[in-house]
Amino acid sequence: MTRGTCAEIATGAPIPPRADAVVMVEETEASGDDVASFAAVAAGQNVSPRGADITAGATAVRRGDVL
Repeated sequence: MTRGTCAEIATGAPIPPRADAVVMVEETEASGDDVASFAAVAAGQNVSPRGADITAGATAVRRGDVL
C-alpha cells in the first residue's frame, strides 16, 4: 500500500502488505474514491499479530468438534 491510502478488508482478514493499522468501517464514510476517517489512526491500531489467538503446540480443534 502507498502511504495515505486505504483498502477495505473483512474482519479477521490479513491486512495488505505495508498496511499498519485498521479503522473500523463504522468510523469511516466513503464517497466515490474518497474515504473519510472519523477516528484517530495510529500504527498497530486494531491489528493482531498472526497466531495471537493460539500458541504453538496448543490444540486448535479436537476430533469430533463441530466446525
